[in-house]
Amino acid sequence: RAPARARQPLPLKLLQAEAVDVRSEALVLAMFEQVDPAGATLAVDQALGGVIRDLAAHRALGGGAGEVFVLPVAGNRLPARRIVLAGLGRFGDYDAGAQRHAAANALRTLALSGIRDCAFVLWGTASGMAPGEAAASLGAGLADALAGLDPALWPRRLLLVSRSAQRLALARAALESLLASTAAGEVLGLAPAQTTGRAPRRRAGPAAQDTAYLFVAENGGELQLSLLGPGDKGTALRASQRLDRRKLDALVGKLGNDLDADELAQHGAQLGELLLPPAMREALLALRDTRITLVHDVATSRWPWEAVHLGAHAPAAAASLCRRLAADDLSVARWLESRQARRELAVLLVTNPTQDLPGAAREGAAVRAVLERIERLRVTELSGGDATRSRLLTEFRSGQYDALHFAGHAFFEPDSPGRSGILCAGGRVLRGEDLQAIEALPALMFFNACESGRVRSRPGRRAALERGVGMAEAFLRAGLANYVGTWWPVGDAAALEFARCAYGRLAAGETLGGAILAARNAVRSLDSGDWANYLHYGGHDFRLKAP
Repeated sequence: RAPARARQPLPLKLLQAEAVDVRSEALVLAMFEQVDPAGATLAVDQALGGVIRDLAAHRALGGGAGEVFVLPVAGNRLPARRIVLAGLGRFGDYDAGAQRHAAANALRTLALSGIRDCAFVLWGTASGMAPGEAAASLGAGLADALAGLDPALWPRRLLLVSRSAQRLALARAALESLLASTAAGEVLGLAPAQTTGRAPRRRAGPAAQDTAYLFVAENGGELQLSLLGPGDKGTALRASQRLDRRKLDALVGKLGNDLDADELAQHGAQLGELLLPPAMREALLALRDTRITLVHDVATSRWPWEAVHLGAHAPAAAASLCRRLAADDLSVARWLESRQARRELAVLLVTNPTQDLPGAAREGAAVRAVLERIERLRVTELSGGDATRSRLLTEFRSGQYDALHFAGHAFFEPDSPGRSGILCAGGRVLRGEDLQAIEALPALMFFNACESGRVRSRPGRRAALERGVGMAEAFLRAGLANYVGTWWPVGDAAALEFARCAYGRLAAGETLGGAILAARNAVRSLDSGDWANYLHYGGHDFRLKAP
């Protein structure tokens, strides 16, 4: 421990530079819960080969408010020796207080770890916060940390970094005001302004596709919605909508595989009006060509957002739409890097275990025919009486599969979703909770027609929707990374076309989000409302095989 020193304000130096060019012991970035890297964090992630996205996709990196994650940098990929991710929490709760808390925790963590050279990227400017406000809240957090630390533990160098000279000028003005008018000036100062003499260089690399995040939660019969648009568009919006459950229940009861595409569009437009306030509908229309990640809690998971229309515009058919479940106690999504790196694609194909769904057998044959276009392929097919619960558990434990495709019946317990599962041979149930102890689940599980839609006796629409959501929750809680399933009983023709198109795209190297989008539109071209039947939990950019 260094000897104590007199407490003089620590100078904060403002630096115009690209985050990937900053040389420091620790480069501090920020991230929201359930939001992929963007801006400076995305640039750093690309320089690291996608490590941050991988950790976030497999729920090893949370982004919770105040959480601090330190990632050592190996080799010479970046000048910084450590990448530090400060969690900003849920976007719907994000404000200057969250910014301040995250900055304080990050600096405190680094100082107590003996890090003496810290660089903070200016956060929040692409999330609806003005550069001056972002800098002031971040500076206040740095001052909070310094005030609570022995000056002997303070860093020797403290940087605030942005690639924009204009943002740095606004940041300096806001920090000068903060330090002159608050106690923060007792521990934090500003270094004299300097000119680098050159603009920060742009690094070549693939441009990330725009993604908007729609956060939805229910509180006291009211939907709380937040929209975080792509950085370039700068969309940040919060709104609320009172739920009319009577109208919603009546509308949901009309959804199903007996609707054509036009009828579904009519109901979907009503659904959009019931779930989205006018300002949110207008904002989503402005982002009509942008991918959407829907982040919802358990309560709002039961609404068929895939069927929503904004007038004639259907977001789920116009661009990729995927879901993420915001819930406590989700398991880390399990995977094996060695399996992902193999050139062979391994698929477990389970069809018609209960032997009462002839359409499922035809679907299995069609899926296999599509997959066999792949040069290196291994398909293990379990059909009818061979698809026993014990055999399926044995195959799951083997850790040898990239994907599972299941065509058969599902079982759902609304009071205990973790006990939901699939019906195996002999009517035995393989539950989501049975998979929690398995270390290497397939990275993708595709449940096509997981309800009893191919037999005459079928549940009401409400029960079917709850089953679809419950199945997803059961397997996501077990540690599954990517889930594709159905809302309501799906017709044979739609199920076959969706599977054929989706696997054809995946076999060609398409992302999962792109494959689902293409498959939805393929079913839509059949004039079937079942195109909106499919829900996808996971990431837009997941591929069955790593490049």
